[in-house]
Amino acid sequence: MTPAGETRYIYEISRPILDVEGAVIREYRVAQDITERKRAEAELRDSQARLSDAIESISEAFVLFDSEERLVACNDHYREMFPLVADTMVPGAKLEDLVRVTGERGQVMHDMASVDDWVEKRLREYRLDRKEPVELQLSDGRWVLASERRTREGGIVGIRVDITERKRDEQALRSSQTLLLDAIESFPGGFILYDSDERMILCNSQYRDFYPSIADILEPGVSFEALSRTAFAAGAVKGSAENVEAFMKKHSALYESGQGAYEQQLDDGRWVLCSVRSTADGGIVGILMDITDVKRAEETVRTRDAWLKGIMENSPLEIVLKDTTGKIMAVSRNVHEAHGMSQEEIIGLRSSDFLPAKLAEIYMKADREVIETGLDMQQEIPRESEDGSFSYMLNAKFPLKDDAGLIVGTCSLSTDITEMKAVQAQLNQAIKMEAVGQLTGGIAHDFNNLLAIVMGNLELIENQAKDRNALAPYLDAAFSSTDDAATLTQRLLAFSRNQPLMPKITDMNGLVSKMIGLFSRTLDDNIAILSDFGDALAPISIDPGQLENALLNLVVNARDAMPKGGEILIETDSLTVHETAAGSDLELAPGDYISLTVRDTGGGMERDVLDHVFEPFFTTKEVGEGSGLGLSMVFGFVNQSGGHVAISSKPGRGTTVTLYLPATTAKIVHEEKPDPDRDIQGDGKTILFVEDNDQLRRVVVAQLTSMGFQVHHARDGKSTLDALEKIPLIDLLLTDVKMPGGMDGVELARQARRRRPSLPVLYASGYSADALKKSGQLEDSAELIEKPFKRRALAARIASMLS
Repeated sequence: MTPAGETRYIYEISRPILDVEGAVIREYRVAQDITERKRAEAELRDSQARLSDAIESISEAFVLFDSEERLVACNDHYREMFPLVADTMVPGAKLEDLVRVTGERGQVMHDMASVDDWVEKRLREYRLDRKEPVELQLSDGRWVLASERRTREGGIVGIRVDITERKRDEQALRSSQTLLLDAIESFPGGFILYDSDERMILCNSQYRDFYPSIADILEPGVSFEALSRTAFAAGAVKGSAENVEAFMKKHSALYESGQGAYEQQLDDGRWVLCSVRSTADGGIVGILMDITDVKRAEETVRTRDAWLKGIMENSPLEIVLKDTTGKIMAVSRNVHEAHGMSQEEIIGLRSSDFLPAKLAEIYMKADREVIETGLDMQQEIPRESEDGSFSYMLNAKFPLKDDAGLIVGTCSLSTDITEMKAVQAQLNQAIKMEAVGQLTGGIAHDFNNLLAIVMGNLELIENQAKDRNALAPYLDAAFSSTDDAATLTQRLLAFSRNQPLMPKITDMNGLVSKMIGLFSRTLDDNIAILSDFGDALAPISIDPGQLENALLNLVVNARDAMPKGGEILIETDSLTVHETAAGSDLELAPGDYISLTVRDTGGGMERDVLDHVFEPFFTTKEVGEGSGLGLSMVFGFVNQSGGHVAISSKPGRGTTVTLYLPATTAKIVHEEKPDPDRDIQGDGKTILFVEDNDQLRRVVVAQLTSMGFQVHHARDGKSTLDALEKIPLIDLLLTDVKMPGGMDGVELARQARRRRPSLPVLYASGYSADALKKSGQLEDSAELIEKPFKRRALAARIASMLS
């Protein structure tokens, strides 16, 4: 303290001075006035206190490092922000150590893959004087915004701001935006949003899918007008460039009203419904929905309506639609016109309102049954005309159902089947005739095999008989019977249309004249034969023998119908059938025909008899007096020749039968009769004969052997192929067509010719060559001899093939 009362501070240093023996001999003392230094230290403490107070008063976390990056000070906010490393935050602590400890203790949850890398990165950021603050997430989940700056002395000032609430708000906003974008993206249609200036803010991928050719310009900022014009110009929307102005005008009107919709067709043909809505801030929301299926459905409905109208206007069927109460909902034009009413007049009526009571009850009963059972039904309904005649309607009914399957009415389809029923009766008769024809054809085939056996054995007996003259009457009678049997099979085949025809260009008048001469000499005196020949008749291509048999059958039937005598008139004439006459009762195709008619004045026939006269074995004669094959043979022969038979008869008015045969422009050729067949010898030629009938095989083998042929035989295809492998030389293969064992004669010949390509093949069959070739079983060039055949005919055929 100075006399003036001023306090001063002295810093004094004293040291002892020792002698050689270490004893204190004097004292050295130095004093220094340190008042100013003490004042400076006090001011520094005050300054530090004020700094500390200032740092503590900062609302954010604060830290200060000196130029050597040692901690100078930090406030409690900073320590509270990093509680796990607060014990290391003491003055003098190195920044590097603080950063490392912070990373090791996981205080900062940011870029923690490697503590060393993290420390190096953080230090680098401090030293480079990072200008932008960074966001750090702490271990307790809080977020801070970290900012560092260099001081003028080279130190570092750090500020940490808690931004957790802001981050949460940002996260909530992002979540909300994500949810909104996900919702927009998952929207089943296209979505686009424009601001108040009609510039695009966003659109979803579905919107881009609708316009793939302009997807590259669907970016935020593009204007609605530019987008629309580009879409039209690029062809993304169907329509010409001139459509743009009209479209923009239409859109403006929708925008003005705040809502609306319009349809667009895209370049790929799809249709979209564009719905426009204004937002609260003046923007636009656009929604696109694919309505292609709806448009197609609408088009389908329009098409179906047009079809339905066309059907109801032009249907040949009578169509009636009714509800469940029986009221008419719609009818086809032919229905309301038939009843003299318009469509409007008949709708709402019931059947009982305009149909006869009996007929109406039939329809209404059927309607009730369909509605109650839900099943379809058909019925034939007779209609009586004013003249007493009947027509027949086929009425088909079925229930009408809604989408839920509930019955809402009935539909009736009716058609007149009067003519069809008549045709059906004729068809049934034709089917029956065809079936019987097939049966008779099969019988004729088997019978021909039997005749072949009988005829062959008779010829063998004839050739080997020692006393030919004694056996001649018996042999002649047997041969005559086999010829008659062959004639019978010809009649059967004629009916079944399997008889081989040998057509020749023939003069009808000449053939009939010759036959009339025969009839006049054989008929009883009480029957007169009259004739009326047409002039200048064209020739016909016909089997004359069959025509003679047909005429003979007709005359014999006429004679039998007049046991007390009468007249038979035979007429010929010409007929031309035009196109318009096709399908008439004559059943003739258009063309020229020659007719042959036989009329008698006998007792005639009832209708039930007339319907069956062409059936085989049908006869009105007593047992033993007729085979019932006469008219069936005529029927088969004429139809096989491309013609038609017509018959008419009434009790007490006689019967008329007319044959219509196609005319030809070919010329008649007169053939010379050939010389009688001469016997032919085999000269040692080798024949392989195949026949499954054992008896017939023995007979033919004996016949061929007697002719001088070397004969090998087999009963089926397999044994024949085995024989081909063993026999070195075969001159001809004679085989039946139909055989057991799965291989017929045609297949046998095919396989035999694979082994021996030049082998001649002669087929034998109880069926005719024409029938087998027509059915495709034999080729047209195939050689065939028909059973039964005589020895000379077989020898001549073989000789012809081997020559």
